[in-house]
Amino acid sequence: MWIKPEDLAQLVRIGLEHPDIRYEIFYGVSDNAASWWDNSNARRFGYRPQGRAEDFRAEAMAAQQKLAADAIAGRYQGGPYCSNEYDVDREE
Repeated sequence: MWIKPEDLAQLVRIGLEHPDIRYEIFYGVSDNAASWWDNSNARRFGYRPQGRAEDFRAEAMAAQQKLAADAIAGRYQGGPYCSNEYDVDREE
């Protein structure tokens, strides 16, 4: 998933400008058609994302094809960031 920097700034601003927020979960994503997260909590506080990952899909997929295969990255949300210190399958 992708977030446009301006959309991230909008989420931070919401957090700073709403002193009534005690605890909320906002997903830091832009208006991505393929997103599986429900971001209605952020929208309730006025979040109106402007960015769309689809505008960069072809470029991102081409870059992804250049990366080495990574079974852990393919299994977990978070991609290659998950495999750096992954050790669940390691035998002690």
